[in-house]
Amino acid sequence: MKEIIIISSLLLGTITSCTTNTKENTTEVTVSTEQTQKTYTLKKFKSSCCVGIVKYSLDELDGFIMMKPNLEKSEITVWYDQNKSSEQEIINAINTTPYKVL
Repeated sequence: MKEIIIISSLLLGTITSCTTNTKENTTEVTVSTEQTQKTYTLKKFKSSCCVGIVKYSLDELDGFIMMKPNLEKSEITVWYDQNKSSEQEIINAINTTPYKVL
């Protein structure tokens, strides 16, 4: 029987551990990620449908972790793994939507 344990956190410098135990062998993988949080102001970002459109575009990036919208301020805060995606890739993904980074 295989047991998989995954421990993760959204803190800067997260350590993720994955252990697989079988009768034949044991494999352990430790990955260190550099997570970054950035807040962007977006043009015309005012309703909940805007959130889904931007999230859909960001989901295409390997390094995208999550986002938190603030519609009152027309802002989103984005968390991403800087080892997998650059800030410019995040901005480019947002700018493929109608809601451009100001």
